[in-house]
Amino acid sequence: PTPTPDLPAAGDPPAAVPAPVATPASSAPEPLVVTGPVERRWGSRVTVTGTVDPRGAVAVYRFEYRPVDTAVWHAPVDARVPGTGPTRVAHELRLRPGRYEYRLVARSGPSSTWTIGVQDTFELFSVRARAVLIDSGARFTRDPDVTLTVAAPPGASGVEVTNRVGFAGVRRFPVGVPIRWRLEVDPRARGLATVRVRFVGGGLDPTMTSTATVVVDGVRPALLAVRASTNGRVPTRPGTFRAVRLAFSVRDAGSGVSGVQITADRRRPGRVWSYRAERIQRTRADRLWVRVVDRAGNTSPWRGVRLRR
Repeated sequence: PTPTPDLPAAGDPPAAVPAPVATPASSAPEPLVVTGPVERRWGSRVTVTGTVDPRGAVAVYRFEYRPVDTAVWHAPVDARVPGTGPTRVAHELRLRPGRYEYRLVARSGPSSTWTIGVQDTFELFSVRARAVLIDSGARFTRDPDVTLTVAAPPGASGVEVTNRVGFAGVRRFPVGVPIRWRLEVDPRARGLATVRVRFVGGGLDPTMTSTATVVVDGVRPALLAVRASTNGRVPTRPGTFRAVRLAFSVRDAGSGVSGVQITADRRRPGRVWSYRAERIQRTRADRLWVRVVDRAGNTSPWRGVRLRR
């Protein structure tokens, strides 16, 4: 079985280890060492692998690593392999994001001559910096057909996408291209839809996933009533500006009302103002048109309100 010694916390400075020193060899044969690929690479964790053949003796091995462009090698602990032939070994490291070199070294019996495997490299990335975005990070949408933007980790050869827990109905796409995707809306979750992705290739951990959620709301909000008042300060002269207090009554069971448009000409609706239950509007017109907008971009029908002079 693969030994599982205690690991340092992610980002803790590891203890430096002395470089393997060649001393006069004993009668025990030197082990055969092969540095293997990395596996289950995700966030601050990576599993390094290799093969040790003690050639009939008891071998002591360790994985050494260091950040690229540094000189000092580090290692967690030494472990033993019985002399029963080639044995696969592995160890999980927890490190800061970055690019690292690693190698497997071993020695047999009382000999202090270390056999050094060929060194290789791996890269750890910040999970928070790699994500899947729905429609460039939208929180609400009125259309279940969306575009996914996926930032794949280094070494990934593909991305698998699904709407469902357990990755049922998964589809695979190449990395680096936008993905057209149709969401499945959970009717029990008030329009909430979740998309799940995982990456393949490059020794990435297939059990680790990224998710993104969005509220799908295709129902128009309702503007139930608009009440206008001027508090008796209405100029009698036509064509002059006046301040009108507008009070709105709205209903929306989806994403929620977020804006309001007020105009004298529906062909030029103008700016969307942040929604409040009341708003002061300066106007010369005798009639205004009002509609509300929800967070998904749906608009209510226009409702007219006549201003008395």
